[in-house]
Amino acid sequence: MEGAPIPTVNYLIFELADGDVRWFLDSSDAADVAWKLRSLHDIATALMQLHGQGIAHQDLKPSNVLVFSDASSRVGDLGRGIKRGQPAPHEQMIIAGHHAYAPPELHYGSVAQDWQRYRLGCDLYQLGSMALFLFESVTATPAIFGALAQEYQPTAWSGPYQDVLPHLRDAFNRVFAAPLFSDLPSIGDKLLQTVRQLCDPDPSLRGHPRTRAQPGNPLGLERFVTAFDLMSKRAEIALTRQMRA
Repeated sequence: MEGAPIPTVNYLIFELADGDVRWFLDSSDAADVAWKLRSLHDIATALMQLHGQGIAHQDLKPSNVLVFSDASSRVGDLGRGIKRGQPAPHEQMIIAGHHAYAPPELHYGSVAQDWQRYRLGCDLYQLGSMALFLFESVTATPAIFGALAQEYQPTAWSGPYQDVLPHLRDAFNRVFAAPLFSDLPSIGDKLLQTVRQLCDPDPSLRGHPRTRAQPGNPLGLERFVTAFDLMSKRAEIALTRQMRA
């Protein structure tokens, strides 16, 4: 309508990316173990910066991780992001982002009362799911539900989440068990441990065990940032040694 006021629209302007991580994995010879771990470090750092401002991304998935000419990874698309204490149109949705990447409990309608465990815990789960995608070409939720008997699927289950959790734990253990990542010398065990901590189907156990009981910091994302950084450096050293051999 002519003369009508233009509503306020918040937006972010990014540099032009070369593509997302799916494109980089398919098209670049540089997508080696070290790069994948550096990418996870970049993603974890981005989440830590968002969480530091009280913002949950809620929709971390391969298409939302952009890769630039220097091979760095950056998290984009905050269209489903939620800032604590600031109402958003999608805040009332149990699953704010794409359902295929949401943690298991949300598919059963189980919502943690603690905002950090609910919203920020979703980001941690999706970070672990990104690790599984980069190394195994599958994401966590389809993998877990694929290992779960039909009667315990979200579409079939009508009981409390705590009652179906043991069955989800069994499916989780089948997916996130050795020999997963066993072909990654020096970092495979650490990567598996890290991803298990990020993707635990029990939101009260998701996060780093050393920070879980700390007031105000139950998830310990900064420890995962450090873990991915150290693993990427070990992988770079291993690749350098292979090239020199």
